[in-house]
Amino acid sequence: MSYYPPNKRHRTNPGNYSGRGNQRNFSQHYNRYEGDKQKGFRHEQSFHKMSGGHQRMPEPKPFTQLVKQKLTHGTRGEPIELISNFYNFLHADRLIHHYSVNIKKIFIPRHENTKSSGDETFVLDEEKKTAQMKFIKRFAEKIFDSFVKENSKVFGGITYVYDGYANLYTTKELDQLDDNYNLKVNIEGRIGNFLIDLKCVRTISLSEVENYYRGKSGQVSISEEVLSIFEIIFRFIYKKEFAINQRKFFDLSQIIHEPKVRICDFVQGFFSSVRMTEFGLALNVHLKTSCIISKSYTKLIELIGGILNIDLKEFDRNFRFRPEERSKANKIIRHLKVGTMHSKQTCTYIIDRISEKYPKDEKFPYRGKSCSIDEYFQLEYNIILKSLPLVKIAGKNNIYLPMEMCTLVEPQFLSQNKIDQNIQRELLFKSTHVPNVYFNKTSNFVKRIQEIDSDGILKRFGIQLDPQAARIKGRVLPIPNTISKKMDDKFFHTVNTPPEWMIFALSEECRKNDLENFAFEMKKVANNLGLSLPKPHDLVVRNISTEDHISNIFSNIIKRTPVGIVIVGIPTRHPYLTSTQIYNKVKSCCDVEYGLMSQCFNLDKLRRIPPGYMSNFILKFNAKIRGQNTSLHENEFNGFPFDRSNTMLVGIDVNHKGESEVSTSIAAVVGTYDSSFYKYTSSVRVQAKDKEEIVRDLEEMMYDILKEYKSKNGYYPQNVIVFRDGVSDGQFKSVEQYEIPMIVNSFKKVDTQCKLTVIIIQKRHHTRFALAKQDTNGRKPTYNVPMGTVVDTEIVDPTLKVFYLNSHFSPLGTSKPTKYIVLRDDLLLSTDQVQHLCFNTCFQYARTRDRISMPVPTKYADLLAYRAKQYVEHLSEKHSIEDMNESIKTYIYHTI
Repeated sequence: MSYYPPNKRHRTNPGNYSGRGNQRNFSQHYNRYEGDKQKGFRHEQSFHKMSGGHQRMPEPKPFTQLVKQKLTHGTRGEPIELISNFYNFLHADRLIHHYSVNIKKIFIPRHENTKSSGDETFVLDEEKKTAQMKFIKRFAEKIFDSFVKENSKVFGGITYVYDGYANLYTTKELDQLDDNYNLKVNIEGRIGNFLIDLKCVRTISLSEVENYYRGKSGQVSISEEVLSIFEIIFRFIYKKEFAINQRKFFDLSQIIHEPKVRICDFVQGFFSSVRMTEFGLALNVHLKTSCIISKSYTKLIELIGGILNIDLKEFDRNFRFRPEERSKANKIIRHLKVGTMHSKQTCTYIIDRISEKYPKDEKFPYRGKSCSIDEYFQLEYNIILKSLPLVKIAGKNNIYLPMEMCTLVEPQFLSQNKIDQNIQRELLFKSTHVPNVYFNKTSNFVKRIQEIDSDGILKRFGIQLDPQAARIKGRVLPIPNTISKKMDDKFFHTVNTPPEWMIFALSEECRKNDLENFAFEMKKVANNLGLSLPKPHDLVVRNISTEDHISNIFSNIIKRTPVGIVIVGIPTRHPYLTSTQIYNKVKSCCDVEYGLMSQCFNLDKLRRIPPGYMSNFILKFNAKIRGQNTSLHENEFNGFPFDRSNTMLVGIDVNHKGESEVSTSIAAVVGTYDSSFYKYTSSVRVQAKDKEEIVRDLEEMMYDILKEYKSKNGYYPQNVIVFRDGVSDGQFKSVEQYEIPMIVNSFKKVDTQCKLTVIIIQKRHHTRFALAKQDTNGRKPTYNVPMGTVVDTEIVDPTLKVFYLNSHFSPLGTSKPTKYIVLRDDLLLSTDQVQHLCFNTCFQYARTRDRISMPVPTKYADLLAYRAKQYVEHLSEKHSIEDMNESIKTYIYHTI
């Protein structure tokens, strides 16, 4: 049976996926949307139809405010009624019994001349202890289920929840159980012996929830322990019906097949967490969509054929994998689960890779002789194997399986780093829902949770979940007044003498007259926007075959030409390099090695320059050569308790590298040095990866940008407002204990007294809200909130100074607000002032005249860290962290 129509082998370059994750790919898609909108295409309608946009918005429910958050509620702006994805649950006081669960695997020593009683165990070394821990975590629920069945008298009539590893919570005290209970369990075809030990840890009262919300006993918060119990209760219920993957829960009955995507299907589900709000505890439910291996594949060989776009018949013809094919297949199949189909006993294994060994070559002792895998299958199972590479199984034991004997285990989720750009694009479409559809789906999942709980676990733990989403109040802030905000407005500021520039095309398939046309369009559009460009110094076409060729090209530019900025055309298709590799090498050469400004474009654009493309291109170009595209009106900062002329905005972010032998992170700090908050200086460091994600050299990095500020102005700033990105809820104390003191020390180092305000920026949260009633005043009816929508009541954490702000309007899907947490405020800003400030800082981004979803300083810090990461990856194989720091610590990012 042939699964793939092409009979001819279709070769593709491996690793063409150039996305940076969801955010970067969504940005690419949104840019495509903006371009198509100018052409007259109506993406909104297609999304509206695709997502079931005619559904009615579910009716939200208002809840009584019990406590107020630490930040005074703001008053500025027009009031607005919203629906949120928070579902309140009531809770009665209960005494919960906490038991520790300790599961150990019994290892029986096998010595040739020693008889074993079957009860003896032996001490494991550290490596085996780690392996055992991973094994227990993976199968703890199955082992514990068997334990409960064997002890039905003890657990009969007991309501319990299990966290899947080490903690058990019950509503009644358990009868005494034997210590180190011995248990045999069938784990994926193998019988394992286990010892289970249950110990009562303590009895926990849930009354602290009531005490906090009623203001009793002077309680200032709810303990993490109590909140985690509620989390475990809900997750225990979800596992009855939903498949779990990376703390998300998926409904395998909602699988979506997309013919455009060969190897995978899409499955819908949700993420949930228990949150403290002003009206009590609530379940925050957010939709998720993931990829799973398509059910049309039952065998591993079929999946590999799909990945490589190869007809299965090819595998019968002495097929040989090319290195790039092996690499492409391994990227996806690594860590997938497979079973075997040659014996009655089904075992499950985890794939490491497609090896370079073949069945006839790999031999092992069998019946006193050396036997190949090929011979073994003929003798034992009367199976003649194909001449295909063996599949290496993960683990230290050298286990190899014939490729065609491996079956796929369902379901198999695909992580983000395994899917290519085409799958990423389809995943984006499948996970994009207009607000009324989004909130109908979240409400349906909450109703499903109630239906799943047929045993009444929630009720016995004193929980009553409300299926209606919370109705909340918001405000729409006035939109800041900006100058030169329209796409065809002349730039706010251009340099008097633009630098010399030239265009390079890194492919001989490009024609020189195409470059001439591109240069002509650049000059024409730039002139219309107020930027007078000279003719390009040169137009050059060069062919490249390796990354070293790119280095040589830029080395020659520096030696022979006086240009200040190069425009580089990147080929989409190349026989040896991916477009991402070419782009990263170009930026590494220009930004770091030679200090040359650069701007890249896709050579496909030369065939036909899309409407609006060149305007956006010149927008970036003007910013790079120190022009200013747009500006906030100076009145927007009236009334603030600081002077812009002595105030610096700072953005801080940390970017982690991917899987690498060198475990490092990139820390980036950017800071403004002008009164209009448009011009930036920066500092970047490589540091050892840390779970806390703290910027270890922050004092030195702040010192760098403070010195640069003084060199530009002749004095140090008196006020510093820091926007810190990339900090999770559990890391606020680390920022307060480590980073803020380092910032203060940097002030002391330059002997200046600065007022410091620190605001945490969070994009990775699961809060969503939309209009409770549809807005019909615009070009098209919508439930999405208008830009400037702020929420600082009801659903916010009452233990923090926090608010949500939608600084932009989302044309696609359900808009995502940015979360702001004020950690320190020496400036003593009022709530209205801090919200106005954060809204203002979402403007003046160099890549657009429009506002963006987060403060510009954090966006630049994010881009700087990402760009530095690309450079460091070129160095990491042969340089230490100290060497890399010396190479990039003075690396200034040229206005993106």
